[in-house]
Amino acid sequence: MNAPKNIIDTWNKFSFLPMETITKAWNLKNFPRQQQRSIQTIINHHKRSGASGNCFDLAIWLIHEFKRSNIETYAIGENLGTKNAHIAVIAKDDKNIRYLCDLGDSWIKPILIEDTEKSFCKEPQKGFFPGAEVKIEFQSEVLNITYLRKNGKFSTQKFNLSPLKNSELLEAANISQQMLSPPLIEKKLYSGEEVTLWEFDNYKSFSSTSNGLITDSLLNSNTEWAKRIAHKTQIDTQYILDSLDAFQELSIQN
Repeated sequence: MNAPKNIIDTWNKFSFLPMETITKAWNLKNFPRQQQRSIQTIINHHKRSGASGNCFDLAIWLIHEFKRSNIETYAIGENLGTKNAHIAVIAKDDKNIRYLCDLGDSWIKPILIEDTEKSFCKEPQKGFFPGAEVKIEFQSEVLNITYLRKNGKFSTQKFNLSPLKNSELLEAANISQQMLSPPLIEKKLYSGEEVTLWEFDNYKSFSSTSNGLITDSLLNSNTEWAKRIAHKTQIDTQYILDSLDAFQELSIQN
C-alpha cells in the first residue's frame, strides 16, 4: 500500500509542517481582499513565520513540488464552496498507479488507491494516519475512507476521484480563504515508532495516539495558547497571537 520512493521523497518535504487555518484570519485582517496565496507567497510566508496554511495551501504547494519532480499529479476535493470544503492530492507513479496524498488531514504518508493492484489490501491499514487504522474502498470513481480508532469509534470520508481543473481548484481555494471557521491547527509529532497528532481546535488541545485521545489542560488567554501552540508547532509565537486576536476580532465583526 506504500507509495514509491520518488513520491515519498517529495511528500517528506512536508512531514514536519503543520496544517493550520489561523493564516486565514491573519490574511483577512491584514489584507481584507486577499484570496488564495501564490506558491511563492506561501513559501515566503512560511520562511518568515513557520506557518503553512490550510488544506488548499498545502495541496497547491504539494502539487507544485510533485511537478518539479516530474510526478503526474492533480487535486481532488469534497464539499467545495462550503465551510466543509477539503482538498487532497493524487500522485501517479511511472506505471500510472494512483496514490492519495492528503496533507490537509495530516496523513502520515501517501496510500495506494488502486484496488486492481496486487499490493492493494482490503483490510484496515496501520501507519498511514495518526491514532487510527484506515480502510480504503471504492464505488466506481468514488473513494471511501473509513478511519477506525482503538476505542471502537470510526469516521468516514468520501472523495470523487475525478481530477479538478486548475480553474476549479483556484475558485474553490478563493472561496475557502474568505470563510472563517473556529481556529484549527494540526501537527504530526514523531516519537519513536509512533506518529501522534496534536491538535488545537477552537481553544481545546489534545493528542491522538494509538492508545486513544490525550486531552491537554485548558488555558485562559490567547497569550498562553500562543506559547503552547508555538512549542508544539514551531510557528512564531507573535504570529500565532496576532492570528488568534484577528480571529476573535473578525468573528465579532461578522
